[in-house]
Amino acid sequence: MNSASGATTRAFRISGILDACLLLLTLGIISPWLARAFDALTWVRLAWLSDLASHWQWLWASLLVTIVLIRVWQRAHLRLGLLGLLLLPCWSAAPRLPIADGPSNPPTLRIAAVNLLVTNHDAIGLRAFLDQVKPDIVVLTELHPDIARTAGTWGDYPERFMLAEDSPFGIGVLSRVPWQDAESQIDATGLPEIDVRLVWQGKPVLLSAVHPMPPMSAAWHQARAEKLQAVAKRQQTFPGARLIVGDLNASPWSSALRPLNATYQRANALQATWPSNALGWLGIPIDLILASPDWAVQQFQVAPAFGSDHHPVWADLVLIDQDAKQESP
Repeated sequence: MNSASGATTRAFRISGILDACLLLLTLGIISPWLARAFDALTWVRLAWLSDLASHWQWLWASLLVTIVLIRVWQRAHLRLGLLGLLLLPCWSAAPRLPIADGPSNPPTLRIAAVNLLVTNHDAIGLRAFLDQVKPDIVVLTELHPDIARTAGTWGDYPERFMLAEDSPFGIGVLSRVPWQDAESQIDATGLPEIDVRLVWQGKPVLLSAVHPMPPMSAAWHQARAEKLQAVAKRQQTFPGARLIVGDLNASPWSSALRPLNATYQRANALQATWPSNALGWLGIPIDLILASPDWAVQQFQVAPAFGSDHHPVWADLVLIDQDAKQESP
């Protein structure tokens, strides 16, 4: 009798622990909304912590499925209803660009974002990536001076602007497409940015290469949000198509992107880009290509990592005929 009673107690304890985990995972999945609510209430620390949790949607979803299945096996069949939460990560993410339609081969601008890892001083992996993917414009973050010196000799990317540093905040842009001009910007925390202006398919284009502070504290969380909003505000005066590209240290679920959602959409799908040594559902998508409504995305890819803890990403973008878009029903 005592043995049976002890087994029952252990079973209840295990069930209670699993249900507590389900509650925590539910909070993780709804954390994008929690972060926005705490931001609105100016509860800074809770907003920061909720935003950190919001990045890991695929991890929370995977664990939720696992525990729900265990509880169903334990005959707690009502827990199956929690699987409806799996729809929320797609709903809470920042909006995505429309998929390009129309002509079968529209002119595309291939944009890449590559975090090189500051401790990586070898340009061989970057060169191989460029030879394989052939992006028209590539934004480089964590750009070390050794790689910048080598990249400066590559004739197939004649347009280049590099602010290399022996720190995580070196940044650069390489391009096959001719530029009108490029200039450096310094944000409120002293970090560099690059603005590149060009004309593509007859339309002016402004690309801003950025790499905010990682949100490792409430203050850095705020600094990242302010930086992205400042870049977007600076771009609003530009009379053409706009792009914000780089390691944004913010996933599509982050509250840092919410103020940009009305004027920018992501070319990215929701595949993880960091850390590169983790399974996809263990990582987070923080290397982003954001675009104004002038664009549609034809394809997006996460490439294999080379010498970095980030996966490179690239997208083929197509300019939308705004007049035709306005006339369509």
